[in-house]
Amino acid sequence: MDYRIYKSYQVEGKIGKGVYGEVYKVKEKITEKPFAIKKIIDAFQNLTDAKRTYRELSYQLQLSHPCIVKLDKVIIGEPDEVTFKTGARNVYAVLEIMELDLAKALKNLQL
Repeated sequence: MDYRIYKSYQVEGKIGKGVYGEVYKVKEKITEKPFAIKKIIDAFQNLTDAKRTYRELSYQLQLSHPCIVKLDKVIIGEPDEVTFKTGARNVYAVLEIMELDLAKALKNLQL
């Protein structure tokens, strides 16, 4: 994680993992408000990944609906020793946190 994440948020633990990254439950240090941070690993490693990341975040910033998780802010990570060589960087999407994810909701859905 980027040092700016630790500066502003208390990381409470990993709550998910996917193909492109990991999701952590955090609490903002000043307000104590809970958030989820989606760490998109090497988001700009190549043109395809950069376009996918940009598209996902720009769409999410434009959408506003009670059934869509709100994107609060985006933090571009500093290059570390490994990614500095490729110019790739991690991107952190700070999202409102939901206690129930899609997989759990579908599992509990009774038709």
